[in-house]
Amino acid sequence: LEVFAISKGTEFTHSIDKIMKELELENKKNETEFDNWDTMEEREPERYRELKEQAERYEIHIDVQKYGYIEDIFFNNEQLKALAEMKIIYAYKSFEINMKQLLRAAYNIETSSFYKWDALIDFIKEKKIKIAYIQGYNEIIQLKNVNNSLKHSNEILEKLRIIPEFEKIDKLSYIELNSFYERIKLMPNVFLNSIAQAIHVERYEFNEDKLNDIVESFVLRMDKETALKFAEKIRLCY
Repeated sequence: LEVFAISKGTEFTHSIDKIMKELELENKKNETEFDNWDTMEEREPERYRELKEQAERYEIHIDVQKYGYIEDIFFNNEQLKALAEMKIIYAYKSFEINMKQLLRAAYNIETSSFYKWDALIDFIKEKKIKIAYIQGYNEIIQLKNVNNSLKHSNEILEKLRIIPEFEKIDKLSYIELNSFYERIKLMPNVFLNSIAQAIHVERYEFNEDKLNDIVESFVLRMDKETALKFAEKIRLCY
């Protein structure tokens, strides 16, 4: 555990956030341009017709421009959705990598089977760690479910309905996805730090009940002479 350090991968998300901000600004600009023409057409129809006629002399069509704003907004929204999906998928993958690294450091085990969530949970429960009570557990479950939905169906599955950002929508969009990410983005590290502490307790702290369980497990397998030799070997280590 002393060698375990969480890999944060902030460079990746910072780069995506920068691109997303640029696309959002471009959307606002397009929305403003579209609204300006719409407002002029409604409130100043003569001025609108005049500008439209002037533009057409130079083969510029305002209606085509307005349609172009809508097309650009739609295209940018699709890109924003893809980028929000990437952040979520990367967040869960990064969590998986860090979780396996933690278990390897703590228990010196092979973790290749832990891509299956149930296998990972069963292993931790075997260590008598109450994982459901670890801080951040609920958010990790939510992250796992959203990640699986994005990778396999891209639909609002029933298990996503209990997540606040998705309970009232029928189709995933970047607004809900990014809102979800912003809410849970710190929780993987919170969970990893909390479970690292729980593993430390399980591995290195011994209360009376734990000591009694260890003694009982050896008493059932050793005769008195072997038990005394074993106790002496432990004493000599100190």
